[in-house]
Amino acid sequence: MYYFDDVVEEQGNGEFYLALINTNTTEKYVLDKFRISTTTNEMKLYIISEADTFRYNRKLKSKVEMDDLVNKISQMAEDVDFKNNSIHSPYRK
Repeated sequence: MYYFDDVVEEQGNGEFYLALINTNTTEKYVLDKFRISTTTNEMKLYIISEADTFRYNRKLKSKVEMDDLVNKISQMAEDVDFKNNSIHSPYRK
């Protein structure tokens, strides 16, 4: 299991992608296909990508805070997909 506390959008080789950052170790994990899993009884958020599992390392104080983070990550993933794949994207070549 890997840990992260930030999600960023980055660009490289003409493609956009999401990266999970562990600011304690400065490790970066690039996401491709993934799903988000949450547990409300423990207030934990996980991202599962291929065979890797990433756990959000900061304390989530409420379900609303967790839902907001899930929505933020989902929206970022949609934005990356649009930039890479939509015929309407100004970034598409």
